[in-house]
Amino acid sequence: MVASADTKVQLTDAVTTLNRLREPLSTAANNSLICIDDSIDSPMVLDISHDVAEEEKKPLNREAIITTVPEYAEEIYTHLREAELKNRPKAGYMKKQQDITSSMRCILVDWLVEVSEEYNLHRETLFLAINYIDRFLSTMAVQRGKLQLVGAASMFLASKYEEIYPPDVGEFAYITDDTYTKKQVLRMEHLILKVLKFDISPPTANWFCDHFLKQAGCDDKTKSLAMLLIELSLVDCETFLRYSPSLLSAAATCLASYSMGAEQPWVS
Repeated sequence: MVASADTKVQLTDAVTTLNRLREPLSTAANNSLICIDDSIDSPMVLDISHDVAEEEKKPLNREAIITTVPEYAEEIYTHLREAELKNRPKAGYMKKQQDITSSMRCILVDWLVEVSEEYNLHRETLFLAINYIDRFLSTMAVQRGKLQLVGAASMFLASKYEEIYPPDVGEFAYITDDTYTKKQVLRMEHLILKVLKFDISPPTANWFCDHFLKQAGCDDKTKSLAMLLIELSLVDCETFLRYSPSLLSAAATCLASYSMGAEQPWVS
């Protein structure tokens, strides 16, 4: 049966009236959360709160947490203290070298410092390179004509390990005034790796010093002085190789703090 046009269709209140499932927009805008009604099966919750007090808080230093990993800091430090003993060069190795002397090594270290400044290499790269040289010379007898080649190959190896964009091998052949070829540098690098047994990540005095300075909360002047002291220790192998990198770094931190007038030069 079809109703005619004149017939009025009566609709019930259930059809003409909608339940208020949601609050008006003017009211909902004042709330901190806008969420879909429980009758609609969806887990979405949108947080549009704007907490002024939260904005004023100091942002979380995620990089410091990632790099220092406080949960494992003690275990890492213990491991590095053990690793430095395994990767220490022999203190009196120069006495067994027949064709080179300590003064020649000093000249080589000065030259490597100039190389690191020329190519803007990190300080850690320099410390690693000198560690490779001393460990290599502790085992192998080197002629004076090959000493610079050992230094260039060690710096090349350290830069590949430490730097994001290390100089090309051709650069290290060039800085020797083309005394050595790229092939010679690569062959020496291969020999150094073989002698060092591919253990090229020893903890250096630079790492320990930076760690101690951060722990002590030293200012920039104290940090610069402490770093200068450990850099000076790189030159004299006969005096400073008898001490571990951690001990040298602790002494440099203590002396720098005392020189800068700290009330307590060393904090254990």
